[in-house]
Amino acid sequence: MNDNLLTELESVLAERTPMSMNGSDARPAAVLLLVFPRNGQYYVHVQKRSRHLKSHAGEACFPGGKPKPQDENLLATALREAHEEENINPDDVTVLGRLNDTPTRTGYAMKVFVGTIPQPYAYRPNPQEVDEVVDVPLKVLQDPANWREEARWENDALTTAHSYAYGPHIIYGATAKVIREFLDVVDQANLNGRA
Repeated sequence: MNDNLLTELESVLAERTPMSMNGSDARPAAVLLLVFPRNGQYYVHVQKRSRHLKSHAGEACFPGGKPKPQDENLLATALREAHEEENINPDDVTVLGRLNDTPTRTGYAMKVFVGTIPQPYAYRPNPQEVDEVVDVPLKVLQDPANWREEARWENDALTTAHSYAYGPHIIYGATAKVIREFLDVVDQANLNGRA
């Protein structure tokens, strides 16, 4: 992994036109995928949602949620939610770009913003929303030994989906879809960095 990964990610993301779900019947939401270097390797930040929440309880996900009237746009939603959930100061986030909008099984269209924060960072998770914060080494997500493929019957058809294992954590669903796309972008950024 080259030392300029964040710069290369920003460059690759700037060249892409993210697929948008604007105009779909899905409700809008926004998440923040944070990637950062620490102790010589890169990490992707996720959280384990509180078991007491009405939806996605106990799941691994990115900070984020639904827009509120005071949000100027969906980036503001993602930054506000990261602050409410983990006390991540919006001024500490450097936004690198966007990935494709991603549908969730609960009817949301997630706008996915990629950013970075300085390290080390003093997360303070809100116990009403977050049980645990987890910084997953990027190399763990890139290692096929940690990938799982799950099959299920959905809408009268067999579908398959990827998930990722890290210690006791399983990352699946829309979060896993986002990670899969992000890993493709990382591969492209690494190729650009070597050229």
